[in-house]
Amino acid sequence: MNDTPARLWKFYENGLSYQNSIGLTKKIPEFVKFWEGKQWAAPTENTKTLPRPVVNIIKMICRSKKAAILSNNVRLVFESDSDANMDRLNRFADYICKEIGQKKLDKKAVDDGVKKGPYFYHYYWDAEARGKDGITSGGVRCEIIDALSIFFANPNECDEQKQKWILIASREDVSSVRAKCDEDEDPEAIKADEDKDNPYGTVEQDGEELCTVLTRYFRKDGEVYFERATRSAVVNKPKPIAPDIKAARMALGYDEEDEPNDNSPDVKNKSKLNVAKAPLYPIVAGVYEIREKCIYGIGEIEGLIPNQKAINFNLAMLLLNAQENAWGKYIVHPGALRGQSITNKPGQVITDYTKTMNGVRKMTEQTMQKLPLELVSQLLQMTRTVTGATEVMSGEIIGSNMSGSAIAQLQSQAETPISELRENFHEAKRKQGLVLAQFFKLFYSSK
Repeated sequence: MNDTPARLWKFYENGLSYQNSIGLTKKIPEFVKFWEGKQWAAPTENTKTLPRPVVNIIKMICRSKKAAILSNNVRLVFESDSDANMDRLNRFADYICKEIGQKKLDKKAVDDGVKKGPYFYHYYWDAEARGKDGITSGGVRCEIIDALSIFFANPNECDEQKQKWILIASREDVSSVRAKCDEDEDPEAIKADEDKDNPYGTVEQDGEELCTVLTRYFRKDGEVYFERATRSAVVNKPKPIAPDIKAARMALGYDEEDEPNDNSPDVKNKSKLNVAKAPLYPIVAGVYEIREKCIYGIGEIEGLIPNQKAINFNLAMLLLNAQENAWGKYIVHPGALRGQSITNKPGQVITDYTKTMNGVRKMTEQTMQKLPLELVSQLLQMTRTVTGATEVMSGEIIGSNMSGSAIAQLQSQAETPISELRENFHEAKRKQGLVLAQFFKLFYSSK
């Protein structure tokens, strides 16, 4: 009996256990909720009348940081150690990046990084894609993997290429998974299951038949392989991520024993058949900020939540004070009104039926305190200062009496805290180039 499903599921459970141990499975969904404006806990008996204002400084600061990181256009440029002309390869890389929507993927990745800390690109060969001609039909594609859906053999190692294995969990349609399984596997063994490990509380539509699919990348003799399984069945047995070179050569009309050589008339196209191994994982890991000894980085929201709660609570208390004192409170002696109702309507006349004529009087109300509002303003300003999301950086408020050069200098200084974050993103782009170059060599004829 094949033990692959049980083995992969054990890796999956170990990965979930590690994420639980460092609090990621609770923190990351909370980060997303605060970004979306869901910043108040369920009301209790004592707080059911408390207003729940949300001044979402988290979204404002995160958007500002994201825009600053992506403010410079970035493209992949390949260089050669020799004097070889790389223009053709660079134009090809530009074409592929546009085809797979790399710019949009980068925005999604940085968005994940700002909110959650880490972001992960997963490059793969889609046999059903239509694009630039390759050794086989299809094209390279990319997706962003959520931080809670990817697991590593050693999460304390920050370099994804040094991992013994990398595991990706995904929820997929059962019929689609059955269609992709190996010919010698039983597709009917692939069954729908419940999404028990669902930290985001995602609701699946009624009638959907979905199952959790585990994809594991690992190395064998220096070459990257992958295998896929559900909890109960094998989908794909271990196989290299590189294309089947023999099958590709035969599809181009070569016999299995033929070897391309430099004297061949079409050596440029034949030389691709000599490339058979993929040494790099098709995974690119990036972080917003580095978390010590952990591949899962630190995001912007993690340090902002206490301040956000304090601002919301102080504003709630101000609103509650205004709400409770919006209409005056009265002291009324028994029999003074004789059935009259005080409605606070403009011009309302109330008759006091007491003999002393002091049976109805308004209570002296407490003056609203300005201190909470000042505290909110100071807390907001301090938060923006320490996070580097000042008015100068976002271009909101700049003194009208300043010269253009002074403004430019201030904005340049405000960019300094962003430079390290941008360098982290650029490092991820560099690793993208290495992974894409591997796909170019393995699959594409115009490399």
